[in-house]
Amino acid sequence: RGFEIDPNKIKPTENVKMNMKKLENACATFLRRILVSLQECPISLREFLCMTSELVAKKFPESKRTTVAGFYFLRFMCPAIFSPEKYGVFPEGDISPVTQRSLILIAKVLQNLANGIQFGAKEAYIQPMNEFINSNMGTVTEFMDNLAEVPNKMFLKNGFYVTSPLALNAEIQKKAMLLILRSVRTHMPTLTVKLADHMDQVNTIKELLNELEQ
Repeated sequence: RGFEIDPNKIKPTENVKMNMKKLENACATFLRRILVSLQECPISLREFLCMTSELVAKKFPESKRTTVAGFYFLRFMCPAIFSPEKYGVFPEGDISPVTQRSLILIAKVLQNLANGIQFGAKEAYIQPMNEFINSNMGTVTEFMDNLAEVPNKMFLKNGFYVTSPLALNAEIQKKAMLLILRSVRTHMPTLTVKLADHMDQVNTIKELLNELEQ
């Protein structure tokens, strides 16, 4: 079931206000799942985000959190939301055009939320979702701070704490970092297009990649 909110695309039988509420509920559901996934995030990725945010903060303190958002939401979370077939979440051909459009809207809202950016006049039809962005910005900021923080210990379900083996193995850590860097470098053309309105973030990422690869 879809929830189109663009007046130029919505069907005569649909209601923009009702669909806006459906979109908000869907975004809230996805956000809740993301927020509780912190402990499931690979420790190597969290180490990379920690190192990246610290390096960025030295030169661009105001871009520390948006850098984490750019890597995690733009390259990992949002693509899996609007293209679940490519990530094995659903079989090829299972996503209808209506559902695809709904997932794109959800991803757009969550990406803006992660970047701390409200929708402007360019996308006036989705501006009502700015209230959702404002009300959840603090929670997402806290999540990204925690995401880019490397825990010295990992909590196990049986109640015991153990040191992460990845944190102790420098060789594994190095390989993981290189794999992530290679992935980001490969997708830089796409990243540049998607962040065309935020070239300052793109330039920050490029500078960071060059510095890390030296």
